[in-house]
Amino acid sequence: MNGYLLIGSAAMLFSLQFLFQRQFQAEKGSGLHAAILFSLGANLVICLVMLPVMQLMDGRLLYGASRRAFCLAFLLAGVNIACLYCGLKALTHIRLSVYSAFMMLGGMFLPSLVGILFFHEELNAPKIFCFLLTLAALLLNTEKGNGRQTGMRYCFAAFFLNGMVGVLSKLHQSSAGEHMTSSGFLFSYSLFSVGIVVPILLLHGRKRAPVRPTRRTCLYMGGYGLANGAGNLLSLLALQTADASAQYPLITGGVLLFSLVIGWMAGERPTRRGIGTLLFSLAAVFILMCG
Repeated sequence: MNGYLLIGSAAMLFSLQFLFQRQFQAEKGSGLHAAILFSLGANLVICLVMLPVMQLMDGRLLYGASRRAFCLAFLLAGVNIACLYCGLKALTHIRLSVYSAFMMLGGMFLPSLVGILFFHEELNAPKIFCFLLTLAALLLNTEKGNGRQTGMRYCFAAFFLNGMVGVLSKLHQSSAGEHMTSSGFLFSYSLFSVGIVVPILLLHGRKRAPVRPTRRTCLYMGGYGLANGAGNLLSLLALQTADASAQYPLITGGVLLFSLVIGWMAGERPTRRGIGTLLFSLAAVFILMCG
């Protein structure tokens, strides 16, 4: 499949996952128990989706598994759980489009920087302009006011955590030797995530009243798992042929565009700052593609 088609499809799916995350937060809140429950449900769905994908695409389970791949998958699981928690906390105070902007700009900046510094990817004028425009979009999207400062702290945490997700994914996909397939890597980190959150959920549930899942929240967790799993699979497949310093800015611009549209359809009126962020991001993507 064409690399740009993979990247565009991944961007749309990542935008949908933020919507499911916000809907879950609106119903169940942003406490630790709710965040752990959300992580458990979403990662169980990813595991179930990746099982048949591994059989169809790889021919067998966990093809190319190694100690290095499992270590990276375990680290990715921990980072992903922390990122989900910060996301639910951030969405308590700020709009969906603001949160998605910080998430995706972090997912663009750190992997791109690592790709240039450690994988000898080219640093040229279009990429420099792209970075400057996306940083301008980040500053433009900073909100102030009651409760906003708390939300922005969680946004900056999500910025770095989502960037680390991209870095760990790039480290796995760029392995010089044999490495686990994309679907196997996603299955492994999701299974590790389930293994991490289950004991936390049980221990935390004994101390406080547990958050009970409902039919709607199960749909939100399932929708997030499907969108996240499929989006990450397409992103990992694209990383095998595309530079991280080019792919992640393209995904960032796509997600910001789709998130603004989805937020508008969900009742969030676009603001001048949001539109300005979108224009900066699209300009960054245009410069990158023309370069």
